Amino acid sequence: MKKILCLFFSLLLIVSTLLPAAAQTETQAPGFAVATDLHYVRPMPDTQSKLVDLYPNISFSGSDNVTANESGFVIDAFLRQCAEDDGVQYVFLTGDLATYGRDLPEEHEALAEKLAAFEDATGKSVYVINGNHDNGKTSLTNYERFTEIYARFGYDEAFSRDTSCCSYAARLGERYMLIALDSCDEGMYLADGVDAARLRWVKQQAALAEQEGRYTILLMHHNLLEHKPLQLLTDSKYTVRFPHTYASLFADWGIKLVFSGHTHEADAAQYISACGNTVVEFVNGALTAYPAQYKVFSLAEDAVRYSTKSVQSIDTAALSAAVRGYTDAELQWMQTDFPGWIRDKYLTVQSERIKQSLTAEGLGFKQGDLFYPTVKAITDGILADLQTPLYGDNSVSRAAADYGISIPQSDYADVQQVIAQIAFGKVDGTRRYGFDSAEVQIVLGYLQCVLRRETAALCDETCLKLANQIAAKLGNSDTIAADTARTLSRTFGARTGVETLALALLSPYLQGCIGTDSAPDNHSGTLPGWGAKTPHLQNIAAKTASTFRTFWDRLVVVLKILLRIY
Repeated sequence: MKKILCLFFSLLLIVSTLLPAAAQTETQAPGFAVATDLHYVRPMPDTQSKLVDLYPNISFSGSDNVTANESGFVIDAFLRQCAEDDGVQYVFLTGDLATYGRDLPEEHEALAEKLAAFEDATGKSVYVINGNHDNGKTSLTNYERFTEIYARFGYDEAFSRDTSCCSYAARLGERYMLIALDSCDEGMYLADGVDAARLRWVKQQAALAEQEGRYTILLMHHNLLEHKPLQLLTDSKYTVRFPHTYASLFADWGIKLVFSGHTHEADAAQYISACGNTVVEFVNGALTAYPAQYKVFSLAEDAVRYSTKSVQSIDTAALSAAVRGYTDAELQWMQTDFPGWIRDKYLTVQSERIKQSLTAEGLGFKQGDLFYPTVKAITDGILADLQTPLYGDNSVSRAAADYGISIPQSDYADVQQVIAQIAFGKVDGTRRYGFDSAEVQIVLGYLQCVLRRETAALCDETCLKLANQIAAKLGNSDTIAADTARTLSRTFGARTGVETLALALLSPYLQGCIGTDSAPDNHSGTLPGWGAKTPHLQNIAAKTASTFRTFWDRLVVVLKILLRIY
């Protein structure tokens, strides 16, 4: 009997020591990494090879994959960092997995091998959803082929599938549900494909999650919300067709977190429905483009914590073994400071694109066209201006002063630097430049100066050509329209009523550099968890106040316009 009691208490002691560990494992806050737009491309033999040589039957228009050769090694480094991060249990990838995946299923197969190796080595799970680069109705990779290649990464363990597309739903542990929504239209390259049928499917999964007491996370490629004002006008194919409607539905269905991509720009946005429910969307920049970032989230009942990380280094030994032609300096830079290397490459590529687009040919004019000489003169002047010093003699600020336009003081050398800085802030999501910031005011002042100068130049070249020739013979060193434009600007001010109206129409787009005061920080922060519910009345009050502020701001702008015009 004594031996039996000793055995019993020994077993009890063992069980009691195991229980806390089991409880701790069960209640441990799950964590995940989320990345988007991997744009994998198989590396070419050397750095001088052209993509068209590797893929002669594929169109390259619209692609900004500036790290084609390096993309696979960036993905390897990202997965390696996720493997070493104990806080990451899952990896979410929100579309555009392979740049030429629509036409080359083997690109998807190569990426799937990388993801499978990661899962096998770590025991962590990867979940994917498609993007517009991944599948198409008439492409070799349609949605059936896509879901077959990536069956292991969400589809095999899904409890629900929308068999008309790539959507699926899967349970994550004991408390969460993942809804991966195919937001693409297989028949259209960029446009979203979220229709009533797909929304009904999402609603069914969200309702099931509520019945099971689970919290819902949603992945999609297209943006749910506008992340800059007038995005539906300027980037209509990068958001769903009815952002506020869909956001209201998702929020009221209990979907609190949404992750998307597509724009290659990082941002966070928040929407409060009329019922007082909140949905927050995070848009990541492209993993294989500047600045090679992704986010890590930790989920708990009372809080959602997140931070932004980047790929700091890639395996340059493997890269140089696969691709010939890199210099030792390039390899060293990529190994020690990959974000710095890709930033420099991004700046070079963007500068070249600006130069190509700001030409008469880039605007669609050809030699021999009626207005080709005029347009070429204007674009040549703008291109020269971009690298003209901002301050000092023969500077942009001096030219602007002739029209009564003041260029704010700054540390920037030229307008091109200012534009690049604003672009970097949009892409990496680290800063939004307000309407009153020096950066935005410099660009606006420069554009006003160009508008005045080039309009006068056009008038002098066409309508007043003969009069200017006569004036020159009489000893006038300036042209009539240019002299008149400067005089009127200094006398009556730098901005006319028409320009003010145009500025008011442009201001919502420009204020996209600011963001909204209700949006969470894009880079890092803490959000209320599903268990930390904010009273609906408080949310409704916040929404009402935000709506009133927006209305009041627009009313003030309209009043200013009317006062200037009349």
